Amino acid sequence: LMIIMNLMPAMLAYAIPIAALFAAVLVYWRLSTDNEMTACRASGISFVSIVVPALALGLLVASIDLVFVNYVVPVFLERTERAIISELGSLMVNQINQTQKFQFDQYIIYADSARQEPTGEPGKSVVVLNGMAAVTMAKGKSDPSAIVVSREARVTISSSTDGSEADISVQLTDAAGFDPTPTTFKKVSGSVSSLSP
Repeated sequence: LMIIMNLMPAMLAYAIPIAALFAAVLVYWRLSTDNEMTACRASGISFVSIVVPALALGLLVASIDLVFVNYVVPVFLERTERAIISELGSLMVNQINQTQKFQFDQYIIYADSARQEPTGEPGKSVVVLNGMAAVTMAKGKSDPSAIVVSREARVTISSSTDGSEADISVQLTDAAGFDPTPTTFKKVSGSVSSLSP
């Protein structure tokens, strides 16, 4: 609910110009279909004076949209980002338990199950993934560049005091890494103990 409220100004930045355009088209369409444009021209009202209210509305909406996009929307998007970072552990647990997949940047994490452990420290959460497989996707490519599988992974997420960034570390149990190149799929290490994306 907090994320939806914080995203509303960004949605308004798109909705207000469309609403103003629709209103102007509807008004001038009605003026035309009811023969009021003909009546205005017959009574000596120029076309320019008929169009000036639409131009004034366009300038007003453009000014409001400029302020929204440059000053209001970035503040609310930053609040959204902080809310997501502070709840990254819960988000990971929910997504993995519902779809068995969590994607963050170029990392895709699959797991059989996930649970969050209480830490007692503010801004810190620990997520335990059972039957984890992590895939690193190369930038701009659809093929994975590395694969790590593990019986269990402990993901520790530490948010900064202002909530703008988080440090993530992963401790693995019974893990192995693979190089999934198209020509050869080979094991690159006997065991992997930790990851620091």
